[in-house]
Amino acid sequence: MAKPEITVTIDETGNVTFDVAGATGSGCKQLTEALEKAMGGGVVSVEKKPEFHHRQSAGGNKVKQG
Repeated sequence: MAKPEITVTIDETGNVTFDVAGATGSGCKQLTEALEKAMGGGVVSVEKKPEFHHRQSAGGNKVKQG
């Protein structure tokens, strides 16, 4: 199994997006919780990728803060 990976993107207006790959289900949320807190909370939206619901795949969430 591959290690989970979090890609952090900051757009030109300062919005931050976390994109999780290599984790499934609630594992995605657990991986981003500390980052979300460090950024001051304020989660604007959470998009669950289709892979989130597949136990065998390496899916995740996209979390946007702004």
